[in-house]
Formats: sequence, structure tokens, C-alpha cells
Amino acid sequence: MRLVGRAVLALVACAAACVEARALETDAQVGVGRALFEGKGGCATCHTGERLGPSLEWIGALRSEAALPRSLVAPDAEIHPRFYTVVAEPMDGPAIEGLWMREDDRDVVIRDREREHQLSKAALKSLRRERRSLMPSYAERLTASERAAVVAYLRTRRTFWPLEARERSREIPLASENVPFFDRSDRAAVERTDDMIAALGIRPGQDRKSTRLNSSHT
Repeated sequence: MRLVGRAVLALVACAAACVEARALETDAQVGVGRALFEGKGGCATCHTGERLGPSLEWIGALRSEAALPRSLVAPDAEIHPRFYTVVAEPMDGPAIEGLWMREDDRDVVIRDREREHQLSKAALKSLRRERRSLMPSYAERLTASERAAVVAYLRTRRTFWPLEARERSREIPLASENVPFFDRSDRAAVERTDDMIAALGIRPGQDRKSTRLNSSHT
């Protein structure tokens, strides 16, 4: 029994040492990843203040551990429309690629890696938005170990922006208090519910399941 007890204690000590070593290794990897993020990778240049890419303050909570490595090597695979690449081709001069910032009837403002460009729409040959990211692929720019370090660092970024305390502008009514609103006599005339039912092709007595089936085949 004493030998078994000593063996168990030895295994526990070994496991604790492995956990501690793993924690030290992870901390070191996170430090390397942060240095790459702010230095060689140039990530902070575009992802600070949403200059050319989204803020990554809470990317560790938003993306899975499997998704983060993919975003480094294939940034076009999953991209929000807000960060699509905008290409403006002037009548005279080279094309400008960047991030759409704002526009009105006359001008459009595009930001590239250097500055903002205010362009007259009348002087443009074409203006289009392409489903691709301004972010380059890091498949060749960083080694596999460097990308793993960057991912380790990004996994630690889980800071959500603070919520501002605001005074409620109105009280939220109980569900029973909304009954008169839904049962009002002029609801059908105002919301044209009969027209909506006719447009959807819902027959009297038809249940929701059959409606969904019919809609999926139209």
C-alpha cells in the first residue's frame, strides 16, 4: 500500500509540474505573439481604432481556437461586409483600394494604408466593392510557430467595451398589457394582415408546418 501511495503522489507531483511548465510555456508564447502582433506582423497598424480592420479587443471570445489560425492564412474566407475592399478607378490616375469610410451625393472617402482619399464621384470611371479583405495572408509572412504564437496572444484578448449606464426612457409593459393593442378592431385595416395572408398563399385552416413546406418549394 505504501508503494501505491508513493506512486500516486509521484504521479500527482508530475502532473502538477507538467501543468506549471505548460502555463509558463503558454505565457512565453503569448508574449512572443504580442511582440509579433505589434511588430513584425504589423497587425496593430490596421486593427487599432478600426483603422483598416475590425477591433480585436474581444476576438478571443468571438472566434474559436480553430477559426483564428484560418483567419491568418485565409483572411478572405470569413469577412464582414463592413470591411470589404473598395476599389475606385479615377478617369485619370491609378486605382485606389481601401476601406469605405463615408460618402454623400458628390464624394466618397476611402482610406488606404497611408491616408484618406476624398474622391469626386463625377471623376471616377468605376467604384465597386469586392468581397476580399485588405489584410494580407500570413501563410508566408510568418512561420507556423509564429502564427501559433499570434493565435495564443489573440486568444487572451477578451475585453468587452464598457456599457454606459442609462436611465430607462420608458417602462416595459407586462405581456398582458399588450393584449388590447393586438386585439384592436382596426388592426387588420392598418396592418393589412388579410393582404399579407393572401400574398403568402395561406389557405383557411392551413397549419404553419404546411405553410413552411409550400414556401420552401416556391
